[in-house]
Amino acid sequence: MSRIIRSLILFSLLLALPLPVSALSVPRPSEPRGPTAPTAAAWYDGGIQYSSITNCVSIIQGFPYQEYGIGTYTGFYANPEAGQPSPNTVYYVHVVVAGLGNACSGQRAYIDLGLPANTTLAIDATNKVRCYYDNVALPANECPQTLQPSSYNSGAYWIPSVDAAHANLWPIPQGRILEIQVPVRSSAPLSNSPLQAHVWALDGNSSPWLRPQTGIYVFSTQPTIFYAAPATISITVNSAYSIGYLYNYGLGGNAYFDLGTTTSYGLFTDGPVAIPAGNPGTGWKVWTDWTPFAFQPDTLYHFRLRFEGSDGQTYLGADQTFRTLPAGQVTIGNGQAASCTSSALNSALATAQEIRFDCGTLPITITLLSAQSIGSPVMINGGNKVTLDANHLDRHFLVQAGAALTLTQITLQNGQSACGGAVSVAGNARLTLNEARLISNHSSSQGGAVCVNTNGTASIANTLFMSNTAGTHGGAIGNYGSTSISNSKFTGNTASTNGGGIDTTVALELINTTFISNTAGFRGGGVNNYVGAMSISNSSFSWNVAGAYGGGVSNDAGVATIGGSTFNDNAAPNGGGLQNSGTLNLTNSTVSGNRASAGNGGGVYWVAGSIGLVNTTLINNLATAEGGNVYAGGSANISITLKNTLVAQGAPNNCDAAVSSQGNNLDSANTCGFNAAGDKINVNPQLGPLQNNGGATWTQALLAGSPAIDAGTNSGCPITDQRGVARPIDGNRDGNAVCDIGAYEAPPQWQVFLPLVKR
Repeated sequence: MSRIIRSLILFSLLLALPLPVSALSVPRPSEPRGPTAPTAAAWYDGGIQYSSITNCVSIIQGFPYQEYGIGTYTGFYANPEAGQPSPNTVYYVHVVVAGLGNACSGQRAYIDLGLPANTTLAIDATNKVRCYYDNVALPANECPQTLQPSSYNSGAYWIPSVDAAHANLWPIPQGRILEIQVPVRSSAPLSNSPLQAHVWALDGNSSPWLRPQTGIYVFSTQPTIFYAAPATISITVNSAYSIGYLYNYGLGGNAYFDLGTTTSYGLFTDGPVAIPAGNPGTGWKVWTDWTPFAFQPDTLYHFRLRFEGSDGQTYLGADQTFRTLPAGQVTIGNGQAASCTSSALNSALATAQEIRFDCGTLPITITLLSAQSIGSPVMINGGNKVTLDANHLDRHFLVQAGAALTLTQITLQNGQSACGGAVSVAGNARLTLNEARLISNHSSSQGGAVCVNTNGTASIANTLFMSNTAGTHGGAIGNYGSTSISNSKFTGNTASTNGGGIDTTVALELINTTFISNTAGFRGGGVNNYVGAMSISNSSFSWNVAGAYGGGVSNDAGVATIGGSTFNDNAAPNGGGLQNSGTLNLTNSTVSGNRASAGNGGGVYWVAGSIGLVNTTLINNLATAEGGNVYAGGSANISITLKNTLVAQGAPNNCDAAVSSQGNNLDSANTCGFNAAGDKINVNPQLGPLQNNGGATWTQALLAGSPAIDAGTNSGCPITDQRGVARPIDGNRDGNAVCDIGAYEAPPQWQVFLPLVKR
């Protein structure tokens, strides 16, 4: 028969944590030992309140996420060995403010304190206000000894810092803990009279006031029950550990824990636990692990602590709740950073279907000792607090055939291996990344961060790939299976040969994804597609560089379909924006300011195959030799077709030779051989600068009076422009809605009539 695990300890061990800043996390209590003599004075603290901010680094990286800004709680100080403070004796209250988040503007706090009923300040030469950062006392001249009435909260007292340059606010840097202790005196017995702190968190959050509180107990006679925060810890699929506190004021009796799925309880009762009569200053801590009750997964439970006094009265604690974890879910950690280790992750992966972390309130880095092999479906959620560092020893994860790995809100850094510096996905395996960050990983061959092998698949969303490197192809990703990527960012990745951001050979889909400052030694500074099928929509390629071909994208004997995308300021000796030797279709896109640094094709470079351009804008692209906007191979080329496309201001020319016009194109000079119906040559398109004009990518607007407005054809015109604005629009207000030339559909133009003055 399973025994009931329970214990009583003196209330001096409240929260079982180091003093005085103890309530930021709650570890599992030690093994029960029965009634124990008091050992030290203790803080009786209330629950923690948190502000919520946007992580500053995540804003810079382009994937903003929310995290705790500060955490704060308040409480009072008492010595159980000498009993609770009696009326008219001096005792201390405190407020604690911890910096948890990374705020762009830093974190500061205005702090004031609302005292319990019948309680006044007791500051004098003997009983001084005490101020600490990280348990280290501040010099006396940096801790205020005079508290003025609050300007914001009636009846409260303002606790100012000495930093007059910042309005006497307290700095709360990330990872630092401020504690202020204030002496007070109560003139009457108090039982759970509220101590209320008011903390104005100036950290960029939308709800700046935090108002933590706790009850003050100064010699009462009524038995009282309350709970830790949280009241239940170490929750798993089928177990939990609940804690209650009892002031019995010398009254003997029995304590019970009642459990149920409603406030009627009735499922299980643990007890009785004998509470001795005697010392009226003693508080008791009572806990249970609910043995032998069988918990169900993912179920909300209610419980309370109940005291049956020897006076025949029943005293009830407030209802508390907790939810067991879903089947297969494992939580690594017990609220302390030291509990989150590589071995703990390795153990969890042996059985878990889902892994979460409870490592405390601050971000944590776990250094892995070896690569983790994934042999079955598993999900790992880091809660935007966990970084897994492979320490350049191996990759982080190997996803085996038939397995699936999902990584959410987690960072993988400093991985190193062949074919996938951080993650290798085997054939018939699957990788899912969501809100992940893969940083500074390296592969000696392909896929600096991720390698998707033949018949492997990957689905990636809202993920950052930064500063990853590959010895051959795919600075961030080597895709030799099937990969879909959306709302993600590739920046500063490098491949020695092809694909600074991505190298792909089978199937790649890119949606609303950004490539910035990636580098390849040969082809495809942003992406290299070799003999594969590639689809790109609503994406941006900026400042990418290739050593030979295709600064933005190289389509090498593959099929590439690109729409709603922008290529700007990319560079390569040939094909600064794009290079093609396969089948390339470019629709509703902008190619602007790219450079062929030592050869031909500043915007688009043709080697072989076919290129189709529809409603695309090519402008201000530069070639050292020929074909500033389009390089056609040196002679007339019918494999390059244009329709509703704008080609302007290229240097040294827009096209190096004639291409095939399907009508309604615009050439700012006369170098592309446009002679089909609706073509315009030697005209200024009157475009605005490359900028955010709405939509997922930057565009160059047609200015008022542009000859490209309503100059296209509706036949074959896309139903929206690059920004997603519906086409066609009657831009010149002649009663006919006609598509514009280029990627941008202009709004209706208004004529302005100056006033006529008759003299």
